[in-house]
Amino acid sequence: MIVFIKVSAGSGYGMCEAWYEMVEDHLIMRHAGDHDDLSGNSVACAFEGLTLTEAHEKRDAVNSEPVGHSFDGCHACYFHVDIDEDEDPPDFLTYQPSDEAEVIQAAIALRHKRITFSEFKKIVDNFSA
Repeated sequence: MIVFIKVSAGSGYGMCEAWYEMVEDHLIMRHAGDHDDLSGNSVACAFEGLTLTEAHEKRDAVNSEPVGHSFDGCHACYFHVDIDEDEDPPDFLTYQPSDEAEVIQAAIALRHKRITFSEFKKIVDNFSA
C-alpha cells in the first residue's frame, strides 16, 4: 500500500501543500502543490529524504518559533507547519510506473550508500531509454 504524507506550511496569508510518498521509510517528493505562499512553499518542499520521525521533529522546530516568525520577511502572521497522512491524495499522485519506483528506490539506496553511483546510473539510464 502506498502511503502519502501531506505537508502544509504557511500563514494567514496562504498555505502551500506538498505531497510526499513514503518509500523505504523516507519521504519522497511527489508533488510540490500550489505555490500561493512562497515562504510556505520553501518550507513544505524541504522534507525530501527525511524519515517521518525526522519530519515531525522539523515540524516541531518550525512550530516552536514565536508567533510572528517569518521565513520571507512578509508572511509573518501565524506561520505553522502541519504533517498528515493523506488517505485521499489527488488522483494524479496514485499513478506511478514501476520503472519510476525503481529509480526512486535506487536514489534512496544511493543516498544511504547501499549502492554505488555507477549502479544508480545504470538504473537511471534504463529508465531513460
